[in-house]
Amino acid sequence: DDDDDARSVRSDFSVRTAVVAQHSQRPQDAASVKAALKDFVQNLVRGRELHLQPKGGGALRAMPCQLEKDLSAIVVGTPPKSQRLPLAEIAHIHRGMEAVMLNLEFQLDPNMVVLELTSGNCVTFHLGHAVMADAFTLFI
Repeated sequence: DDDDDARSVRSDFSVRTAVVAQHSQRPQDAASVKAALKDFVQNLVRGRELHLQPKGGGALRAMPCQLEKDLSAIVVGTPPKSQRLPLAEIAHIHRGMEAVMLNLEFQLDPNMVVLELTSGNCVTFHLGHAVMADAFTLFI
């Protein structure tokens, strides 16, 4: 019984240590946050390949994504099959397990960001790493 308590304390300590370490890696001052935002926007305006989770589940799909130069929308895919996601139509941004209440048809993980649109539709990006998911969530 004492062994279980000790493991529980160690486990709790490990989780708290990991959380503190994660937050300490984030930019702390306004200048570094501004620089990180500028870098994020410039890269997304140039366009980059992001992985989308199909609505019904299944394998991730790599898709070109680009932020419009006027910063009004994200364009996913290539014409003529591209989809424009106006930023003004994003009702909520859910990070990983925060989207569980949406009852999506696939397993969520911490590297996902779900854009819930005002239409009720959702677009799910899998960023591949928690730091990337944090940045995407923060800066979108």
